[in-house]
Amino acid sequence: MGEQSRKIDMVMKGTGVLMRYYQVPADFGALISLRKRLAAAALCFVLCGSTISAAKAEPAADSDMYDFMVMDVCVDAGDKALPNVAPGSPQCTSHRNIRQSDRIPYHLTSWNQDIKRCPGRFVVNDNIPLTHAGVTRIMKTVRVAYSLCPDMKRDPIPAYYSVRWFDDKYTFIMGAWSRGKNGGTVRGGITPECDANPHSSRRYFHNWMLFGNTSGTLGQTGYTLLEKASHIHGLPPLSAPCPDRYPARVLAVWSKGEYRYRSGQTLETIVSHPYSQADESGTTPGKGRQMERTYWTREFGQTRWENWKRDDYVNKKTGGTASGLAKRTFEMGYCDAPFSMPSQPTPNIKLGNIETDGAYSQVLTDLKTGETHRWYMAGCQDITKVVPPQNADGDDYPDVANMPDRFWEFWQD
Repeated sequence: MGEQSRKIDMVMKGTGVLMRYYQVPADFGALISLRKRLAAAALCFVLCGSTISAAKAEPAADSDMYDFMVMDVCVDAGDKALPNVAPGSPQCTSHRNIRQSDRIPYHLTSWNQDIKRCPGRFVVNDNIPLTHAGVTRIMKTVRVAYSLCPDMKRDPIPAYYSVRWFDDKYTFIMGAWSRGKNGGTVRGGITPECDANPHSSRRYFHNWMLFGNTSGTLGQTGYTLLEKASHIHGLPPLSAPCPDRYPARVLAVWSKGEYRYRSGQTLETIVSHPYSQADESGTTPGKGRQMERTYWTREFGQTRWENWKRDDYVNKKTGGTASGLAKRTFEMGYCDAPFSMPSQPTPNIKLGNIETDGAYSQVLTDLKTGETHRWYMAGCQDITKVVPPQNADGDDYPDVANMPDRFWEFWQD
């Protein structure tokens, strides 16, 4: 939720955790100059401990884009987060963006996708800010919780952390960490932003575009072309030079509208709609055969995910086709009908209506070439099912003490 000012605790490296307290005006320019004003902060104090988990850091931004990326907490008259209460609940009379000083009062999971061998096993999702070394990013954490299975581990096991942020034009995913051997794998993409900032995390800005500055009215649509060098099996270090070229070209499209989720709530939503490729004009997906949609709300941050395939897509390993995958997804009942994008989101794309015939699909026409293909929703998750915290007063922030150094490069100023 937008606020006129924020209290921001900036975490500094050292033998202790140095925290500075001051007011930040609600504009992005203040964010840019934030670090320059650290030395002038009038009030500071030292807390014991040196790990990030000991810090009580607050968001470093107050913007409309930030609002759509983080989950809200419901608060009492004293602005304290109420445990086991989420936006949409009758008990939620006031809510705001979650802060790192809050205990996480609820989690989100997807509908109809519990694991059969353990009905209490949830894939727990949180969309939360995290400040490290004075820099704030937003993390989507995906963790496996065995809260109702006594013969299994009780605490959530981390599986995937996605790092997101924004600048004055766009919101984007910088990269991600996933569970694995030797500390897991950190991956992402290096973009042309690297040329001006080769040894800072800005080299990862605009890696996977989500949406642009969307402070306009419902029905607003935007698009852009992005270029990058992808590294899905591990990123080179910040000390490595910028790529000679950025061969991957992706068309990102987005729109704002209202959407009704499986939870029953109808929420103002930004739908991010990036195709895996772009043609020379940057206005059509060209030969691209895949597209992933994500849905974003002020109340919860990321709330839905969809995987779309073009009619001539075939999985090289399994032989699965776009229509076959879509039919199975439809039969499983994981999601309701998808959001209907405006019919012409770019000058050279024409989208047909969402059709339902044992699968969700729509026709895309390339107005430059006249080529027409049907696209199928091959997979989806509606992530609006509320999961109570494991602790009565809310849960701790996820443990990041043992994350590899490469992960923290996304926070490098």
